[in-house]
Amino acid sequence: MSKTLAIFGAGPMLGGNLGDGIVSVLDVDPDNLQLMLDRFLMPAITLVRAVLPGMMARHEGAILFTAGQSGIYPKARLGNMGMVQAALRNYFLNLHNQLVGTGVYVGAVNIGALIQGSVPHKAVSAMAGPECRAEVIHPDVYAEYFWGRYAKQDKPEVLVGNFVADDTIE
Repeated sequence: MSKTLAIFGAGPMLGGNLGDGIVSVLDVDPDNLQLMLDRFLMPAITLVRAVLPGMMARHEGAILFTAGQSGIYPKARLGNMGMVQAALRNYFLNLHNQLVGTGVYVGAVNIGALIQGSVPHKAVSAMAGPECRAEVIHPDVYAEYFWGRYAKQDKPEVLVGNFVADDTIE
């Protein structure tokens, strides 16, 4: 991290991306929960702590998180990830609220759809087959939501898509 910041500096915007490795709530144990914490929550905290002081000193910047809808709407099949997503959501909402008026914006785009061509999209499509009814969005649509958070800075989060009603991969 220090080397990256030395080369590129703490630019005006920082983004992060979450991935896969999920177990059902009935299969959550300390080890697989710690794996998700180490993979998704701890790096987010580390990155924020690395760039936030510079942003605060300049009174400008944006930290954008990718988050999952399971932090808002729990799903049993997303057990350990939902727990981590809820913690991540708590973190970015608190950061957002604490930094209002400082010139530093914190926001998130919560994913509630499959991103076309992504690893999760391919995995769900393979698992569900041609009957897959999950909503799929183009990466450009997703990128527009990130740009919207950065450009508007009017609210801390937005949800893209809606897996809530989708039970095809339950």
